[in-house]
Amino acid sequence: MDAHRPVIELVHLRQENSKTFRLRDGRLRTVVSSRPLHYWDGRGWKDVRYEPLLREDNIFYPHLPHWLLIDTNSVYIEGKKDRYTIRITTDTDGPGRIEYRQQEDRTKTLYTMSSRADIPTYLRCSVRFTGLTVVEDAQNVHISADKETPARLYLITPGGNVALSIEQPLFLDSAGAVMYPGWEYTVTEDSIDISVIIPDIWLNSDDRVYPIILDPTYDSGMINITNQGTYSHTTPNNITITTAKCRWYGKSTFKTVTPSPYETSTWNAAQGTGSASTSFPSVSNPTRCYLSASGYATGTGQNPVTVSIRGFAAGSQVASNSNSVMRGQDVYAQTTLSSSYAGKSAAAQGSCSDGTTPAVTIYVETYYMYQPAPYQVETKTTNCAVSIFGTVTTGPSSVNNKTWSSWYTLNGFRVGLNTMTFSIGGSGQAGFEFYYDYTINKPIPIGYVRVALPNGTVQELVVAAPNDPNLENTYVRVYMPWMAIGVADLVQLDDPERSNVRIMTPAGIRAWRKKSS
Repeated sequence: MDAHRPVIELVHLRQENSKTFRLRDGRLRTVVSSRPLHYWDGRGWKDVRYEPLLREDNIFYPHLPHWLLIDTNSVYIEGKKDRYTIRITTDTDGPGRIEYRQQEDRTKTLYTMSSRADIPTYLRCSVRFTGLTVVEDAQNVHISADKETPARLYLITPGGNVALSIEQPLFLDSAGAVMYPGWEYTVTEDSIDISVIIPDIWLNSDDRVYPIILDPTYDSGMINITNQGTYSHTTPNNITITTAKCRWYGKSTFKTVTPSPYETSTWNAAQGTGSASTSFPSVSNPTRCYLSASGYATGTGQNPVTVSIRGFAAGSQVASNSNSVMRGQDVYAQTTLSSSYAGKSAAAQGSCSDGTTPAVTIYVETYYMYQPAPYQVETKTTNCAVSIFGTVTTGPSSVNNKTWSSWYTLNGFRVGLNTMTFSIGGSGQAGFEFYYDYTINKPIPIGYVRVALPNGTVQELVVAAPNDPNLENTYVRVYMPWMAIGVADLVQLDDPERSNVRIMTPAGIRAWRKKSS
């Protein structure tokens, strides 16, 4: 192995989802991905790149598998391989700023609220399309108090690829707090109209840090696996495969669980004599806490008694009241607490006096109004498997979110057309890639042709028998000194084993293979 020999991509071997490299030890490696690595420009496969071109107020992305144009008012997507169009627009009555931003394969509609004055009463996203079908992701759901709603929508091409994945909107404040408010949408044969639910109490909470961003997100055409799919890859015929490996990229399903928008809860302490206590529960996002205590004197008699009530929270007195009442009449002490009292203890004490020190009975009540932050239940990508010609390669039991699995031996892979059936469980999105290493079965030389180069050196070029099955081309005949007829062993111009001699053939310009290979 030559440690200094560079790793070179063989551009002529590109396919839409694959790249081929010559390794330092001379072997070739082809890497195949479930995501497109190249797009066809009419003449050849070009690298997918997220490099925009600026045209006045428009941002144009020409190096994607689809045309993508972002202007000040919309996002426009048009398929290059499949025939479809998508246009995304946004409407709101809020005075905040709307902008569209591309982050690799994610297109974001960002509505920025600099202060509470920018909170809208509505924000709607409109997706108009042609040549696509809408599919709801049944595995990825948003759970609210009264219903379960899909948290992702797909726009699918006739070939089964995902042209656009629409994610449930989220709110993100500058401190990193996230709110998934839920959404409502209607679907027709050529449109999706989305209304974002505006969480007013969450946006107006004292805990919010502005600016806050509302972020509906779109994955544009790069995720071609939902739960299962069939993918084909053509492998050269004149090779010997030495290694075949496969791995899976998991994007877990997160079921977003949101309690009902504004919940209230009440806890009553047991009836006691002289004192009683209870505790506020720990909740993630309280907006208001209340403590109230009431007490009254027990016993008989017609004389007024003085009843005193004191309320405590987190060990400090926060409320008190004292009044002269008849026996059996309540005296109240109550207060509103800040959200910092979440999970702290609450207690009350009572006393009364009319000269005879009768007993006092009190009650403690804690009352909460809160909007808990949504929480997510993760279902990891599971049961990954690839079947090739009836041979199944099974992956790990689960794959963590946004991570690759380990490499697994890819059973059943062979020369020629490989058709892979890929299936996953437990996730709405996943991807895979595999690679195979191989060596080219080169023709057996029957002789060499010597060529004198301008720098004074002499290079020997390979000549093979015309019927050698591993020849690249047989367009140039060579007469050997002993009258045997051979042919030039020609390779592609980007092959590291090429010589400096070029030959014009009906298939285009080729290079003669050098002897040192």
